Amino acid sequence: MQDGFFRYVGGKGGNSRKGDLARRILDELTRLAEELHGPWTFAEPFVGSGVIAANVVAGLRPNRVWLNDFDPAVAALHDVAIHHAAELCQAVNATPKPTKEAFTRLQRQYKRCDYPDDPIQIALGKLLIQQLGVSGRDRGMSNDQRWSHRSLITRVRRWEGLFAGKTNVTCRSFEKVITAHGRMLLYLDPPYPGKKGYQYDMTWNEHEQLADLLRATRHPWVLSYGNKKAIRKLYDWATIQEVDAEYCMDGQMRKTIELIITGSNGQKERKK
Repeated sequence: MQDGFFRYVGGKGGNSRKGDLARRILDELTRLAEELHGPWTFAEPFVGSGVIAANVVAGLRPNRVWLNDFDPAVAALHDVAIHHAAELCQAVNATPKPTKEAFTRLQRQYKRCDYPDDPIQIALGKLLIQQLGVSGRDRGMSNDQRWSHRSLITRVRRWEGLFAGKTNVTCRSFEKVITAHGRMLLYLDPPYPGKKGYQYDMTWNEHEQLADLLRATRHPWVLSYGNKKAIRKLYDWATIQEVDAEYCMDGQMRKTIELIITGSNGQKERKK
């Protein structure tokens, strides 16, 4: 199974039960992809680390890929790694592991959305934050030895190899992606309500807007969420599956239940 590009809060990869969740998501995407006829695009409005996209590209071979994230630094990191890999690799190779003080300053800078002018430097800073941050979150620098130039360059080149030549990367709203024309298969992994650690979160009104857009779209889609009563009610018109999952958080494995939600045009209206 393909790993994501970088460590990310809410990422779906790994060898634990979290990886089982990714495999279940991929099973649903495979089923829906088999119903598509002719050239098609795989699109992720909330791409994050891109673990699902990487496995779809490697296994289902879509004709085109659309990676989107509302976080400008996440979008820049994917875009630069795919379309300017050589420059990013040079920047990684020239960058020593920062001190904890320098790392904290960088985290605070990105939290303020105060990004460098150069897209290569935006991508480099985001890669450094995700690689060295505690649990991939805004909680200071980890003591683990994760800044390996060779490993990171290999990761960048792998990402380029998977996506170059067929991928568009954007930083837009989820609405722009869902309402786009063409033959698309969507996977959506929005910020979970009540979960901390996201640079860009969603209001409850936005979660409701997302549900309305998915109910109206003609694109086949798969959606993952945490197991919340409010989410179950919001999607009681769609098909909901429960999946046991485990997350490593703060060095401890925590069990949880995730929801995989699927729907297609013409399903029953949401109950009033």
